[in-house]
Amino acid sequence: MTTLVTGATGNTGRHVVRELVRRGEKVEALTRDAAAARALLGPEVDLVTGTHTAPSTLDDAWPGVDRLHVTVTAGLAEVGPELIDRAVAAGVRRITVVWGGGVGPVERAYNLTGPAALTTRERIAILAEAAGRPIEFARITHQQAVDRLLATGVSQADAEYVIGWYAESSPESYTVDPTVETLLGRPARTFTQWAAEHAHHFARPTA
Repeated sequence: MTTLVTGATGNTGRHVVRELVRRGEKVEALTRDAAAARALLGPEVDLVTGTHTAPSTLDDAWPGVDRLHVTVTAGLAEVGPELIDRAVAAGVRRITVVWGGGVGPVERAYNLTGPAALTTRERIAILAEAAGRPIEFARITHQQAVDRLLATGVSQADAEYVIGWYAESSPESYTVDPTVETLLGRPARTFTQWAAEHAHHFARPTA
């Protein structure tokens, strides 16, 4: 079985790649920077230069690929159908997507949550406590939020979708689900635990 992983050097993708390699499975890592990917992922991974936002760049990668794992959803609003069509036509038998938004027609979807439903203000309070400094919560308009995403290079369609999802979240986004404990055999870690382990990312920059 060969798995093609998009966003292979990202925060999620790199862990997916490493776990597949640990299991002895063949992995193709999709990347726009082969040198950086090689340094990060090691010699066991086959590299594919391209991007899922331009599905035609994957044509040479499909032969032999059984599974596609999408860890970066930016651009899927525009190219998702084409990407899926090309994958299926090439013989890919299983496609998985890591996504924090709504779920469309799929064979199976896992709703992964922590052990408690927290509001934005509650999460910020936890981060402030872990960082040891005040962190302010300021409301912005829908358009300001969209504009901020656009400024980072996100497409208009993706920006509108993401901000719209946060504005009108589905019940799954704020309902505690036992799936993590069921799959892993242990309770899900708390947001407080995560914040304590990553507090250095939120500390006040030193001059």
